[in-house]
Amino acid sequence: MKSQEIYNYIVNYLKSGACTVKKDEVTMPCPGCGDNKHFSINIRKGVFNCFKCEVGGNIRYEIQRNRREWSSLISGLLPGHPTGYIRKASPFCPLRGTAISAFLRGVPPKQKELRWTTAVNAMRYCLKRGMTKRQIEIYRVCVKALDPRVWFPYWNERGELTYEMGRSMVNSVEPKTFSIGEELPLFGRHVYIERDEVVLVEGVFDHFATPHSYALMGSNVTGPQIIQLREDGIKRIFVILDPDAHRQSVTAARRLANFGFDVFPVVIGDYSRDPADIGRKKMSEIVRTLKLKHPVRPQTIYFGM
Repeated sequence: MKSQEIYNYIVNYLKSGACTVKKDEVTMPCPGCGDNKHFSINIRKGVFNCFKCEVGGNIRYEIQRNRREWSSLISGLLPGHPTGYIRKASPFCPLRGTAISAFLRGVPPKQKELRWTTAVNAMRYCLKRGMTKRQIEIYRVCVKALDPRVWFPYWNERGELTYEMGRSMVNSVEPKTFSIGEELPLFGRHVYIERDEVVLVEGVFDHFATPHSYALMGSNVTGPQIIQLREDGIKRIFVILDPDAHRQSVTAARRLANFGFDVFPVVIGDYSRDPADIGRKKMSEIVRTLKLKHPVRPQTIYFGM
């Protein structure tokens, strides 16, 4: 059976309730042999398997294509179950450079001029800016020959490269470099889809330091970004921009509120530092506290440091 047929089969059983749910596993009759005890689906990973016959595979692509339907079904089955999911990085995404992690693993670079020291320096730069080695790998951070910048790619659901942003490794004053094929993305959404709640930050390093966040790639929210938030079923939004962009955060919050979101600009007590400088540990504490708050009306939330 094709993955789309398997997806439709699974969805019909989920809708009917004729299945058994235990943690992340859902058991139902096998579409191949009909056995009702040995066919299960891992609803977090999108993987299915029958331990009695040869039916097995994954429905990740179909979940991505129908993410609103899938999220609604899973939320109904497992109240309180995390409704976000990881969007697997496509290995076929046509990067314009060489992924740092691939280069350091010994994969031959696409460009002969690319040196080992370039990849090592890029790795050190990313780690110094607060990224983890895991983030460097799954976000497929790139380097290019004869280019002193680190590049952060963004791909769409079909695995096509649609946007990339470069940051200089040698000069922090140099402005960001953008290579745009489509509208500004919600950076981070190409790797992990958030549900119900999300934090909006300004830049990529703010995103890497802030759990459950997307980077706006600027201080304004665009129309296509708003459409994506609505498609993902986002209900509450916290806006944490850089210290010099508080006015823009209020403006963005008002615009988002006009589209039916519950939006809360957040001001952190230390006005001299943005989320990337505050660091992952403190930003994790702030995000956990935000998720526990239930303001009765739209308002600015203040945090002391």
